[in-house]
Amino acid sequence: GLESNLIPPYYLKGRGAQKGKDRKGYRKDFVNKKILFVCTGNSCRSPMAAGFLRETLKGKGGMRIDSCGTIFSFFGGPTPQAIKIMKEYGIDISSHKTKSLSKDLIDEADLILVMERKHRERIQELNPEAKNKTFLLKEFAPDKENLEIRDPIGLSDEVYKEVAEEIKSRR
Repeated sequence: GLESNLIPPYYLKGRGAQKGKDRKGYRKDFVNKKILFVCTGNSCRSPMAAGFLRETLKGKGGMRIDSCGTIFSFFGGPTPQAIKIMKEYGIDISSHKTKSLSKDLIDEADLILVMERKHRERIQELNPEAKNKTFLLKEFAPDKENLEIRDPIGLSDEVYKEVAEEIKSRR
């Protein structure tokens, strides 16, 4: 079945046989929806999160996954550490091109998952109406003690691995 630790299960799966669900209980209305991951530079956390979700949904079709950053990134793509760590999970994010958050990206998204509170604040500055579709990724985690995911930029491969695990498991 379709499982994801990256997005809240109720976005993907219903409770029993409900209207709008297919035989497996997956929301038919989630087809063609767009999920946007947001971090600071779009070179570490958000492309890793998008990579994990794309891998989870591989072959399922229908959902569009994108990522962006709240500031302009000089990298142009993922950091070498992000590429390396994701390869350890069998996920290639090397072709990712960084992009900056825009009102258009916000408007097009059906669900926006951010890494830090400041990212949510920036989204609401650009479009206050996005409040109801913007969440910290870890708001759906069992342990709600620390809801932000730290930025590994400039840190060791070990820190990148910890952040990747945190994103993947939402813990």
